[in-house]
Amino acid sequence: MTRQRNNPRHFSNASQPLSARDRRQSSRGSEPHGGLQSLEARRLMSASIDAVAGSFFDGQALRLQGSLQTANEMRVELDRDGSHVRGVVNGNAGEWQSMAFVRRIRIDGGDHLDTVSIDNRVMGRVSGVEVAQS
Repeated sequence: MTRQRNNPRHFSNASQPLSARDRRQSSRGSEPHGGLQSLEARRLMSASIDAVAGSFFDGQALRLQGSLQTANEMRVELDRDGSHVRGVVNGNAGEWQSMAFVRRIRIDGGDHLDTVSIDNRVMGRVSGVEVAQS
């Protein structure tokens, strides 16, 4: 029969002072949430900005976003063979996108008098063209 020794770290009598480690271990059970302490209050700050003017593609829709502060010139154009489309907003051209992936076109202008032109070869090749005023 082997005799097991008591580990003095886990057992202490009242006459022996506890080590710092033992005090931490024994006090954990008395704290709420198993020893986790709460942090100071935090505040999430936020800000809003105007939409960025440009041409964007989300995988199905080609979107042209105009500036809210000025009149915009926006156009949808096809390449020579009609296989790729891109949006141009105020002289800034977006990337060419394959017509095979473009399902819809959305054009968002601002509060001013915008000029919008769409290559007539686009019509009938997408399920819808929406022109909206922001």
